[in-house]
Amino acid sequence: MRILHVSDNSYPNIGGVERVVHELAKRQVRDGHKVLVVAGHENMYKARLQQDGVFYLKYPYYQLPLASKYHFRRFLPDLVHVNSYLSSPLYVLDSSRVVRHVHDVYLQSSNAYFSSGFANVARLLESTLLGSFRNYIVPSVSTYSKLASLLHKPSSIWIIPNGVDTTVFYPREKGWLKAKLSLPTNFQIVGFVGRLSVGKGALDALVAVAPLLKRKEKLALVFVGPPSTGKTSGQASAFPHILKFVKRFDLEKQVIFLPPLNDSDLAKAYSDMEVLLLPSSSEGFGLTVLEAAACGTPSVVYHTGSLPEVVKNETTGFIVRFKAIDQLTERVSQILDEKVDADKIRGACVEWANRFSWNAVYSSVMRVYECLVGGQVELAMEP
Repeated sequence: MRILHVSDNSYPNIGGVERVVHELAKRQVRDGHKVLVVAGHENMYKARLQQDGVFYLKYPYYQLPLASKYHFRRFLPDLVHVNSYLSSPLYVLDSSRVVRHVHDVYLQSSNAYFSSGFANVARLLESTLLGSFRNYIVPSVSTYSKLASLLHKPSSIWIIPNGVDTTVFYPREKGWLKAKLSLPTNFQIVGFVGRLSVGKGALDALVAVAPLLKRKEKLALVFVGPPSTGKTSGQASAFPHILKFVKRFDLEKQVIFLPPLNDSDLAKAYSDMEVLLLPSSSEGFGLTVLEAAACGTPSVVYHTGSLPEVVKNETTGFIVRFKAIDQLTERVSQILDEKVDADKIRGACVEWANRFSWNAVYSSVMRVYECLVGGQVELAMEP
């Protein structure tokens, strides 16, 4: 099969969407399919690269829609897998063999998640474009429900959760992250992994942990991820606000920033954290939560989007009310002060994460492809 992936961002940027595209594409290449990924590039030049056998063509964002359509005509794919808002309008008319992968629907949370200029664009794109395709893949029941509310007509929607590579993400020996950061071995670490954006809850994570940092000298909050900007992701950056907060409350020695890590190092980092914080305003799946769980690390999250589907409350972590920062603080403190059974919760995390496999995700996606290429259509059904 000839498969074209179109995505607004892609490898080497590794967020949830980029991860999904790459994990699917590399397995498709492995199984002998002809695969091309055409994606956006925040820089003003064209880039070509290859990773795990997957060939990427990256274009400046303003060129991406027409560039992807150009390669569509040259590559002549059997199926197009669209992860792109920017390019969506050009694939609606060809949608019988197009599957639109919707990783989240933001609706009212657009203002909280995106920069002021992009929030209006995001709402417009959602309201006018997401409801125009025939076939969809979504990662969660939450995303299904939000998408279904936007659809203009009955469509096929497949719910396929994301996966985790447990050959990479598994409990590692503790100490790697502390050694990298020159922290004593008796330090505790609270982690945040992802874009440092307002919508992802990066600032809420800091505000929640700040009282604990003041109380515990041997505690660090480690942010792992890029300082998101409107230019790179459209998301409103929390980074300037975090820096001001850190300076104001004299937390420079306990709040640490790391750039994105490769998968192996990220697994080591997860394994060295006592807890992962993801107080996101909207989350289509919450892949970092699953990766952390695979490494035995519990998470504390808001009750938003799909996060209640990915975190088992009081078993693999804790779920608190949206914007209840005091509850975030309390739950993180419980884990740090070992008021929960650490061995039990870590064991539950690993067992839960092992239920999510990229190979199973890949098999489900390929069944969708075969259904579409074979001309079969299924109406959306309640999950």
